[in-house]
Amino acid sequence: MNEERNESKQSGPEYFRDVLAQIRDIRASGHEMHRRVKDVVALAADHSPGDPRSQGALLTVELLLLFAATGRTPAARIDDFFRRGGSTGTTSYLREYSKREINRLVSMFLDFAEAQAERGSEILLHHWPEQLDDRLSRGSGEAAVRTASQLDGYAAVLLKQLQLKFGSLPEPVIHRVQSAAMDELDTWAERILTATALEDVLRLRSDASFRVVHVFIVNEHDDLLLQQISREHDRHPLWWGASVAGYVAAGESYGGAAARKLKSELGIAKRPKLVGKTQMRDGQSQKLITVYALRWDGPISPNPAHFAAVQFCSLKKVLDKPETLKLRLTPTFKHIVRHLREPLEALLES
Repeated sequence: MNEERNESKQSGPEYFRDVLAQIRDIRASGHEMHRRVKDVVALAADHSPGDPRSQGALLTVELLLLFAATGRTPAARIDDFFRRGGSTGTTSYLREYSKREINRLVSMFLDFAEAQAERGSEILLHHWPEQLDDRLSRGSGEAAVRTASQLDGYAAVLLKQLQLKFGSLPEPVIHRVQSAAMDELDTWAERILTATALEDVLRLRSDASFRVVHVFIVNEHDDLLLQQISREHDRHPLWWGASVAGYVAAGESYGGAAARKLKSELGIAKRPKLVGKTQMRDGQSQKLITVYALRWDGPISPNPAHFAAVQFCSLKKVLDKPETLKLRLTPTFKHIVRHLREPLEALLES
């Protein structure tokens, strides 16, 4: 890239001739995807090396390109992908997914930039995610269809951006992003480019509440299935809690969320029965908790993406002397055992 252009952004014939020359250079280069995208983003008139807004734009485009091309963002490798951009690790990653589709999308960006320059119109940082979003909205084929699973992937992209820029995320933020509609995700993706604080992106109230479900699975021996949270989880990794637990999505019922989590995390296609409701403070937010239970002696298929391990423990011991389990129990699980003790004891009699 021409570093002199980055130091003085001046719109005029020379500027647009320079842009067109750089577009030709990018097209002719044999650079890896990361370098090509970096060069494309740098074409923007308001781009400045080292500026947080420009770095945020590059990160946004990289993440959205991966999502647009693959429909997924594997958490286990995405950190390595962007921290080692341009290295052998990047090349290996792209071989597993749609390198051809990503290159096609980069060409689409270059076509847009070329048309802008030929018209004498500036290219700005916000144009890049807008162009990709337009492609996702009207394009054809699997990479451009916004299915429910892709909505989850889009949310995962935004969560990764937020985490990389602002550090560890509080639970209400994770829940809000995972339960958001596409138009909300689009708005937040734009705000992250200029935001200096997490609150500037989502603009959540400090006293916002969020909903969760917990399911207790009990077998014929009155043993409770406990799960050890995956080490990859943002909160309480390797701590122990209820059989399954998770957020309730926007527009979803508590019962629907419980059934969904049972199926996705343990492979159990049954609707559990309501045990009770409680709530607790979680930082500055209020966590609204609904607890369900299921008597189950059939097979279980723990999803390794959610669990580090599972084990059965005596429900009576959990209720009477949880400290004897010698397990690090999550604050929410301990709260449920204390505040819903009576309805949980009734499971021993059923």
